[in-house]
Amino acid sequence: MHHVAYCFDANYQQHFAASLSSLVTTYGGKSSELKVHVVTDVANDKLEQFLRDFSARTGIAYEIHYLTIEHRSLLAKIPAKFLNSKGYLNLAAYFRIMLPILVGDEVHKILYLDSDTIVMSDVSELFDLDLGGLALGAVLDVDNEAMCRDHGYKAYFNSGVMILDLALWRAQDLAKKCLDHVWDENSNLLMADQCAINRVLSDNIFIVDARWNRFVSNTPFSQSQSDEVIQNAAVIHFITSQKPWFAWYENKVGDLYLSSLRASQWPSPVSRMPKTVNEHLWTARKLNKQGKHKEAISFYEILVGHLLKKVDGPASGA
Repeated sequence: MHHVAYCFDANYQQHFAASLSSLVTTYGGKSSELKVHVVTDVANDKLEQFLRDFSARTGIAYEIHYLTIEHRSLLAKIPAKFLNSKGYLNLAAYFRIMLPILVGDEVHKILYLDSDTIVMSDVSELFDLDLGGLALGAVLDVDNEAMCRDHGYKAYFNSGVMILDLALWRAQDLAKKCLDHVWDENSNLLMADQCAINRVLSDNIFIVDARWNRFVSNTPFSQSQSDEVIQNAAVIHFITSQKPWFAWYENKVGDLYLSSLRASQWPSPVSRMPKTVNEHLWTARKLNKQGKHKEAISFYEILVGHLLKKVDGPASGA
């Protein structure tokens, strides 16, 4: 049995569905040999019904691990300053540290995937990896060089895709050690739990080939690499605060998220619509490039209305 874990709060349920769909679609083994573990904070009827339906269609097994009062008490010790790293990493980012505690002792190895990933290749290959007696396998982070240079890491890994030897994690009490680091006000957690994992497991991480965690953003440079990413990535990871479910997201790799979301049959999916002036501008530009000029005009009109309010504001107060 291959065990795969996702950890998220209510904000990422839809995106988990897209990632899960891609995982199952590309899985090379029998669906009955795949079990998905969902770690989340609040019981949710929509999520539970989705998993029942998805399991019935695909044949995979699943288990939902809700955080108990005891688990919440551990997370409550995390200093507030570590709960909004980079403006988009919140408490849910720390759930994965507790996988060795939450998942049953009969599970010795587990693959963790962020919910903003799309799987492009059969993950069975990761379970066959020889970690060389190390507790974790992961891909070097996009900021590896900077984090090593500026913050003294020997190597800096991204925690969005990890293969964990849970037996070693338990034997070495690594979850508790990571939590101890997180609880320390003096820790430097620029990237939330990711920094804690890198500090505690500094000499205990196996370097996995970069194709298993290909970083994708909405920058012009990342967009220019989209064809190569689609062709070669085993797992696509939508890093940064800009995500493919945003109305203004332009990287065509994001279309893979949308197609996986549709295939998942998640009920009533939603897009993140623009709220700020810049977001309206980006959305209008995207629609214009796509030849959807009438739709683009509606967003430009909102921008004009906002600018007119700014112009009229001082006069009305005179």
